[in-house]
Amino acid sequence: MKETLKHREIFEFYYSIGDKRSITEVARKFTVSRASVSKWSRVFNWQKRIEQRDIEIGKELEKKTLAILF
Repeated sequence: MKETLKHREIFEFYYSIGDKRSITEVARKFTVSRASVSKWSRVFNWQKRIEQRDIEIGKELEKKTLAILF
């Protein structure tokens, strides 16, 4: 399965929800089935992408913080 622009848009919404992320909320927002969102999450590695993005954001924040302090 190839990730489309729509899939990326849906992932970005899922990511933006933060700690309250839910497949149900995404399915409701985009009027698609929970099964579809669940499949996309699995196929497109959403959890791994979230972890990677959070690490990258953490590193950037650390750089900015250190730049301010020193």
